Amino acid sequence: MRTLLVRESHGGGLMGHFGIAKTLMILQEHFFWPRMRSDVERHIERCVTCHQAKSKVHPYGLYTPLPIPHEPWVDLSMDFVLGLPRTRKGHDSIYVVVDRFSKMAHFIPCLKTDDAKHVADLFFREIRVNLDGKNKAAYVRELHTKVRANIEKRTLQYIQSANKRRRKMIFEPGDWVWIHMRKERFPVKRRSKLLPRGDGPFQVLERINDNAYKLELPGEYGVHATFNVSDLSPFHADDEFDLRTNRLQEEGTNEKGLKAA
Repeated sequence: MRTLLVRESHGGGLMGHFGIAKTLMILQEHFFWPRMRSDVERHIERCVTCHQAKSKVHPYGLYTPLPIPHEPWVDLSMDFVLGLPRTRKGHDSIYVVVDRFSKMAHFIPCLKTDDAKHVADLFFREIRVNLDGKNKAAYVRELHTKVRANIEKRTLQYIQSANKRRRKMIFEPGDWVWIHMRKERFPVKRRSKLLPRGDGPFQVLERINDNAYKLELPGEYGVHATFNVSDLSPFHADDEFDLRTNRLQEEGTNEKGLKAA
């Protein structure tokens, strides 16, 4: 009886699948029972329509920084700045190389059409690291130690700040999840604001790390099957959408558990 009342107050008749507060307010105008709020929260958490129409990015996944290098010019980042006005020498792009330890950056003019071999030649021709001189070894070693300690301190501060409003969410292979369809990743399925924002459930195939998971995604979606944990939410089956029952119906099984001929 309670389940029926909650269901009707949330999505029955002219109800518009309101949130927890409004659904609870509608119920409290006429009824009362212990743990009413818990029943409402449980029902809305399992509402398929809400998951599809009100999907959003969740604050899941903690910040995981890259490993800190022990010395300069060991861990580098590379990127390109494209679409610039052409110079007198014909260059229209900039090849940017940054050392993650010392934060030293090199800006090398190049062409947008340069291939990998030419970019590699640019790297070895233009990057000059002057670390010669045995008399400077002790000074450099001490400097590296101080720099690394400073990087570790700053990284810890950023981790604490970045994780204030986030929480850890772990899925295991075999779990079922909902996905949030971002506009930039699903332009066709999100071309109208009236279309569903979420879809599922889909099964987790692989846990790549705490923040990335590979799903069993049908080929019709045309996107990579790996998703960030912030785009996933747990799937909870209920009476309206029982996963096991629906899967058996899709396979065409009969009452004895045998596939129909």
